[in-house]
Amino acid sequence: MRPHHALCMQYFIGVGYDPSFVENMTQILKNLETAPETPVRLILSADDICRPCIYNEAGLCKTAEKVSRFDKQVLRFLNAKSGDILVYREIRNRINQNIIAKKLTAELCHDCEWLETCLLEEEKYYVNN
Repeated sequence: MRPHHALCMQYFIGVGYDPSFVENMTQILKNLETAPETPVRLILSADDICRPCIYNEAGLCKTAEKVSRFDKQVLRFLNAKSGDILVYREIRNRINQNIIAKKLTAELCHDCEWLETCLLEEEKYYVNN
């Protein structure tokens, strides 16, 4: 999994680039939430979430520079490196503790087209925690 996808999953509410992307992301997230002990390899290249993305061209992202930056930043907050395998629960916990709880999403994702959606979801996190 791309590290930035692990962050995106924490805010995902069923909207996306197109129906196939939403369906794919929904299923992957459901599988991980149902089995949070699933091992996940962190990678800096296209993953299963990228497959139906409109920016994916034969496994290469049209916005590679931006997503690479997101991935590297999230890896740092996960205290991990590319190729590491962590269980999904641990990834989710580290993201919640090191990014969401510290209100760093806006800083990390300042030029992401989904930032507004995520910040609205983030506010729900603070209300509930």
